[in-house]
Amino acid sequence: MGHTLLCVLGLFLMNTLFKYGHAEAQKVNATLRADKRTIAVGGNVMLTCSVDADDSSGWKYQWFRRTTNSFEEIFMENGKPDQNSTISVTKGGVYRCRGGKGDSLSFTEDSNIITIHKIVYNRAVVTLQPNWLQIFSGETITLRCEIQRGEGTEWKYEWMTPTSNLSLTNNEYKISKALASNNGDYSCKGSHRGDLFSSTNWSETVALTVFQRKPKAKISADKTAVPVGGNVTLTCTVKPSSDWKYYWYRGKKNSKSVFHSSGQMSISQGGLYWCRGGRGNPVYYAEYSDSINRNKLG
Repeated sequence: MGHTLLCVLGLFLMNTLFKYGHAEAQKVNATLRADKRTIAVGGNVMLTCSVDADDSSGWKYQWFRRTTNSFEEIFMENGKPDQNSTISVTKGGVYRCRGGKGDSLSFTEDSNIITIHKIVYNRAVVTLQPNWLQIFSGETITLRCEIQRGEGTEWKYEWMTPTSNLSLTNNEYKISKALASNNGDYSCKGSHRGDLFSSTNWSETVALTVFQRKPKAKISADKTAVPVGGNVTLTCTVKPSSDWKYYWYRGKKNSKSVFHSSGQMSISQGGLYWCRGGRGNPVYYAEYSDSINRNKLG
């Protein structure tokens, strides 16, 4: 009796091990491949799903795409599932697939995932505000990312700077006080807020050079003295001459300035005069000019 029971248990264990080993041997995996990872403007990407089964005939495939938090099955235009092993996609997102076989479609495990990005037709352009030829240390500068023909779309912006890559919700990158560390190339691109896998190409770079030395104002006069009943024209210049407004001083540098938007001022009083330029918001001041002394005749 005991010998018979041992034989029965042995046969049961052998049968169980055979079934388990057979199931393991029959386990099939799915693999997803893409011919490229970026969809060019007006283009597509080909995705191929394959299974590592000995017999690859008779398999049908399920395709899934994720753009936010969950995967959704991909359907053809007629509303039916696309069961082909290769599909063409024109939308960005995260893709995966699986294979199924038989009437009940016993599926493989989900494949690996592949992220596809789509390039939209809009063009990103970086502009410098103010657009000065030279930027000096301490000035405030704003770089703006403009998306051409992007009206009506909410954008999220990415910036490539000399020191880091940034993601911003607005299209401006502001440098409050420019330093030498800000020197370098700046580029941006825009992504659809509703579809983070669709974006523009990176813009062309804009080079920023910050000069460490403050510019100095230069003062000159058209006469050596103030004539009786006449006047002298003083001229103040700052080079490079981009958007400077001028401030004039008589007597001492810390005296109350007389503001003139132009670089010239007419005087009828003798005395010691100075000037300097300012530009931007907040105002960035150039160095004071040397003084000029004009005596009044008579």
